[in-house]
Amino acid sequence: MDMVRGEASVKSEKFDEAKNAGADLVGGEDLIEQIKGGFMDFDKLIASPDMMPKVASLGKLLGPRGLMPNPKAGTVTTNIPQAIAEFKKGKVEYRADNTGIVHIPFGKADFSEEDLLVNLIAAVEQWGEKSSNEKQILEQMGTRR
Repeated sequence: MDMVRGEASVKSEKFDEAKNAGADLVGGEDLIEQIKGGFMDFDKLIASPDMMPKVASLGKLLGPRGLMPNPKAGTVTTNIPQAIAEFKKGKVEYRADNTGIVHIPFGKADFSEEDLLVNLIAAVEQWGEKSSNEKQILEQMGTRR
Protein backbone atom coordinates (compact mmCIF):
# COMPACT_ATOMS: atom_id res chain seq x y z
CA MET A 1 0.00 0.00 0.00
CA ASP A 2 1.14 3.52 -0.70
CA MET A 3 1.54 6.13 1.96
CA VAL A 4 -0.06 9.46 1.21
CA ARG A 5 2.66 11.74 -0.10
CA GLY A 6 1.47 15.08 1.13
CA GLU A 7 2.77 18.46 0.11
CA ALA A 8 2.13 21.71 1.93
CA SER A 9 2.15 25.11 0.28
CA VAL A 10 2.53 27.63 3.06
CA LYS A 11 4.30 30.91 3.83
CA SER A 12 7.87 30.50 5.08
CA GLU A 13 6.97 31.14 8.73
CA LYS A 14 4.85 27.94 8.67
CA PHE A 15 7.45 25.67 7.01
CA ASP A 16 8.65 24.08 10.27
CA GLU A 17 5.10 23.57 11.50
CA ALA A 18 4.14 21.69 8.31
CA LYS A 19 7.37 19.66 8.21
CA ASN A 20 6.99 18.63 11.88
CA ALA A 21 3.42 17.54 11.16
CA GLY A 22 4.68 15.02 8.61
CA ALA A 23 4.44 16.78 5.25
CA ASP A 24 6.77 15.06 2.80
CA LEU A 25 7.58 18.29 1.00
CA VAL A 26 6.98 21.81 2.18
CA GLY A 27 7.27 24.92 0.06
CA GLY A 28 5.76 28.17 -0.98
CA GLU A 29 6.31 29.86 -4.30
CA ASP A 30 9.22 27.49 -4.99
CA LEU A 31 6.89 24.48 -4.73
CA ILE A 32 4.38 26.18 -7.03
CA GLU A 33 7.14 26.67 -9.62
CA GLN A 34 8.15 22.99 -9.31
CA ILE A 35 4.55 21.93 -9.97
CA LYS A 36 4.34 24.29 -12.95
CA GLY A 37 7.50 22.58 -14.21
CA GLY A 38 5.82 19.18 -14.15
CA PHE A 39 6.43 17.86 -10.60
CA MET A 40 3.37 15.77 -9.74
CA ASP A 41 4.77 13.13 -7.37
CA PHE A 42 2.26 13.69 -4.57
CA ASP A 43 -1.19 12.55 -3.51
CA LYS A 44 -2.45 15.64 -1.68
CA LEU A 45 -1.61 19.32 -1.85
CA ILE A 46 -2.56 21.14 1.33
CA ALA A 47 -2.44 24.92 1.25
CA SER A 48 -2.93 27.73 3.71
CA PRO A 49 -5.57 30.29 2.68
CA ASP A 50 -2.94 33.01 2.22
CA MET A 51 -1.24 30.87 -0.46
CA MET A 52 -4.40 30.18 -2.48
CA PRO A 53 -4.12 33.24 -4.76
CA LYS A 54 -0.75 31.87 -5.90
CA VAL A 55 -1.88 28.22 -5.97
CA ALA A 56 -4.88 29.26 -8.10
CA SER A 57 -2.52 29.58 -11.06
CA LEU A 58 -2.13 25.77 -10.92
CA GLY A 59 -5.85 25.14 -11.48
CA LYS A 60 -5.52 23.84 -15.03
CA LEU A 61 -2.75 21.43 -13.97
CA LEU A 62 -4.15 20.23 -10.65
CA GLY A 63 -7.92 20.43 -11.24
CA PRO A 64 -8.24 17.60 -13.79
CA ARG A 65 -6.12 15.34 -11.55
CA GLY A 66 -8.23 16.06 -8.47
CA LEU A 67 -5.26 17.62 -6.66
CA MET A 68 -6.37 21.25 -6.45
CA PRO A 69 -6.67 22.33 -2.80
CA ASN A 70 -10.25 22.98 -1.77
CA PRO A 71 -11.74 24.21 1.54
CA LYS A 72 -14.64 21.71 1.32
CA ALA A 73 -12.17 18.83 1.05
CA GLY A 74 -10.12 20.14 3.97
CA THR A 75 -7.04 20.82 1.88
CA VAL A 76 -7.22 24.60 2.32
CA THR A 77 -6.92 25.31 6.00
CA THR A 78 -5.24 27.44 8.62
CA ASN A 79 -4.62 24.30 10.70
CA ILE A 80 -2.03 22.67 8.44
CA PRO A 81 -0.76 20.12 11.03
CA GLN A 82 -4.27 18.76 11.64
CA ALA A 83 -4.96 18.44 7.89
CA ILE A 84 -1.66 16.65 7.30
CA ALA A 85 -2.33 14.25 10.19
CA GLU A 86 -5.85 13.45 8.95
CA PHE A 87 -4.74 12.66 5.41
CA LYS A 88 -1.74 10.65 6.61
CA LYS A 89 -4.14 8.54 8.69
CA GLY A 90 -6.22 7.82 5.59
CA LYS A 91 -8.93 10.47 5.40
CA VAL A 92 -10.84 9.92 2.17
CA GLU A 93 -12.98 12.44 0.36
CA TYR A 94 -16.21 11.19 -1.14
CA ARG A 95 -18.97 12.91 -3.02
CA ALA A 96 -22.44 12.14 -4.25
CA ASP A 97 -23.47 13.18 -7.74
CA ASN A 98 -26.96 14.29 -8.74
CA THR A 99 -27.90 10.80 -9.93
CA GLY A 100 -27.46 9.30 -6.46
CA ILE A 101 -24.11 7.64 -7.05
CA VAL A 102 -21.55 7.97 -4.27
CA HIS A 103 -17.97 8.28 -5.52
CA ILE A 104 -15.39 6.89 -3.09
CA PRO A 105 -11.78 6.35 -4.16
CA PHE A 106 -10.47 3.13 -2.64
CA GLY A 107 -7.15 2.60 -4.36
CA LYS A 108 -4.83 3.33 -7.21
CA ALA A 109 -4.00 1.48 -10.39
CA ASP A 110 -0.73 0.19 -8.95
CA PHE A 111 -2.38 -1.40 -5.86
CA SER A 112 -2.54 -5.19 -5.78
CA GLU A 113 -5.94 -6.83 -6.21
CA GLU A 114 -5.84 -7.88 -2.55
CA ASP A 115 -5.18 -4.31 -1.36
CA LEU A 116 -7.98 -2.99 -3.57
CA LEU A 117 -10.40 -5.57 -2.19
CA VAL A 118 -9.44 -4.77 1.42
CA ASN A 119 -9.94 -1.06 0.77
CA LEU A 120 -13.27 -1.61 -1.01
CA ILE A 121 -14.60 -3.73 1.85
CA ALA A 122 -13.46 -1.09 4.38
CA ALA A 123 -15.19 1.67 2.40
CA VAL A 124 -18.45 -0.30 2.15
CA GLU A 125 -18.34 -1.17 5.86
CA GLN A 126 -17.66 2.45 6.78
CA TRP A 127 -20.60 3.60 4.66
CA GLY A 128 -22.76 0.97 6.38
CA GLU A 129 -21.82 2.43 9.79
CA LYS A 130 -23.30 5.83 8.97
CA SER A 131 -26.19 6.64 11.24
CA SER A 132 -29.66 6.23 9.80
CA ASN A 133 -30.11 10.00 10.19
CA GLU A 134 -27.08 10.66 7.95
CA LYS A 135 -28.37 8.15 5.39
CA GLN A 136 -31.81 9.77 5.42
CA ILE A 137 -30.30 13.20 4.81
CA LEU A 138 -28.19 11.86 1.95
CA GLU A 139 -31.21 10.11 0.45
CA GLN A 140 -33.16 13.35 0.58
CA MET A 141 -30.27 14.99 -1.28
CA GLY A 142 -30.68 12.41 -4.05
CA THR A 143 -28.12 9.95 -2.76
CA ARG A 144 -29.10 6.34 -2.21
CA ARG A 145 -27.17 3.63 -0.49
